[in-house]
Amino acid sequence: MVKDCDYSQKHGKFMCLLHDTIVLAIKSLAILTVMLIILGVISSMLVIYKVIKDNGFILDGPGFIKIFSEIMLVLIAVEIFQNIAMYIRTDVIPIKLVLATALIAVARKFIIIDASKDGPLYILALAAAVAAIGFSYWLISRHYHKIGEK
Repeated sequence: MVKDCDYSQKHGKFMCLLHDTIVLAIKSLAILTVMLIILGVISSMLVIYKVIKDNGFILDGPGFIKIFSEIMLVLIAVEIFQNIAMYIRTDVIPIKLVLATALIAVARKFIIIDASKDGPLYILALAAAVAAIGFSYWLISRHYHKIGEK
């Protein structure tokens, strides 16, 4: 499958076969992710319909959170697809994009948080995750910026 597989001669054909298998698996994940995105959009439309039907075209707080949570799930799936697509194009894991996806996922958790059910330690842990991921994203961005200057 890969025409210019550059593994050493000692394990060349075997490693090329394994690489081709991984590429096929990743392409399969891309297809599955697209299917998940389509199902997520359909699910979001159904949630919007149900919330509007139940509330008579008036969006209350819980209804808005429910809709927004569904939309955020679809956006996270789109980000994951972009991660997969970039990996397919470049054969490199896009760390900056992975961190951005993680930030979106944790932000979603903050948006749908239920303070009556989730204790202060859970909220503190989410805040620590945002700080750690945000700091990592900043470091990576700074590194890319320095490379761009050279």
